[in-house]
Amino acid sequence: MTSPSETPTVRNVAATGRARAALDSTEDVVIIEAAASAASLDVIPEASMDFYVSTVGWDPRNESGNWSMLTLRPRLIHAWNGIGEIDGRTIMRRGEWLTG
Repeated sequence: MTSPSETPTVRNVAATGRARAALDSTEDVVIIEAAASAASLDVIPEASMDFYVSTVGWDPRNESGNWSMLTLRPRLIHAWNGIGEIDGRTIMRRGEWLTG
């Protein structure tokens, strides 16, 4: 993902090397805890940026200001759809997918 370089998100990732992301809605929840890094877009390989742009349909290189690319490597993932799935919601721990 990308963000303006001066945002608290980029500063916190750069300082701690960690991030937490929540996806989707309150009824179909995915929470990801990840090791993370931030890099200025000018050091990201062109092919990586082209892939990002083709995936998200937007190019932050066309925006004003300095932007950073955040790379997340999931370490823990919780996912559930409704109250009935809260037990067993941890589907990744320490970067390893759990089965069962």
